[in-house]
Amino acid sequence: MRFATYILILFTILKCVYSDEVNMFSGNFGGQYLTPAAANPVSGKIDLNITKLDGEFTFNYNFSLKNLAGRTVANGDVTIHGPTKVGQSSDSFKIPLSFTNTSASANVLEAYGTTKLKFNSKEAMQLGAVLPTVTTNTTDQQFYVLINPFTEKSAIGRAQLVFQTIDNEKDNGGGDNPSSESSGSTDSNSTTSSSTSTSSTEDSSFAVSESSDNTPDPQVSETPVAGNETSSDSSDASSISIPLFGLLSVVSLVSLLI
Repeated sequence: MRFATYILILFTILKCVYSDEVNMFSGNFGGQYLTPAAANPVSGKIDLNITKLDGEFTFNYNFSLKNLAGRTVANGDVTIHGPTKVGQSSDSFKIPLSFTNTSASANVLEAYGTTKLKFNSKEAMQLGAVLPTVTTNTTDQQFYVLINPFTEKSAIGRAQLVFQTIDNEKDNGGGDNPSSESSGSTDSNSTTSSSTSTSSTEDSSFAVSESSDNTPDPQVSETPVAGNETSSDSSDASSISIPLFGLLSVVSLVSLLI
């Protein structure tokens, strides 16, 4: 009976300290990054977070494009590929990034969105295998994002992503809580509050959404999430997950002593 009680306490502690792993990336769009390079005035930037929770991955992102000159960028026209070196292309990993456009100008695109990978999907397994490699600052292979990528030659822009940092956020019931340190825009609204937040907060430029009418890949599910997030202080010791094997060892020792 006592052992069962300790096991219950163990899993309660694990639930309380479980953290989301948030991997932050950013990049700049340009025709010069295409393979082969293309001369066009399209430019822009993207901030993208990949959150891992319970074996599932969530992509939260916002991006902007300018000098489109009437070029139409619709859902299904933005995909993430890789990882690969600059100047090379790869379709071994490829998923569409649906988005919502907030710009009224035909020359400018301001967009945000979210895309989820099911834990048992082929893409999720591929991502889980390569994520430890691309989340280092020493790798020369990285994910990249294409605009209008029916083929590499017809794309109008490419952004080679650069890994920024890993943040661990307390589990508040989901993995849809991105934060962007590289974005300059702020929003006073926050849809979730973190118990590890300090009195000084940085508002994220990520607003999470999706287009429900576009599901190009049956393995990819996109779930709408509204609002912006307040970033957690990753240096807060309370956000550090306790290793499972360590807790099991403690419980075993206590049970033996009793």
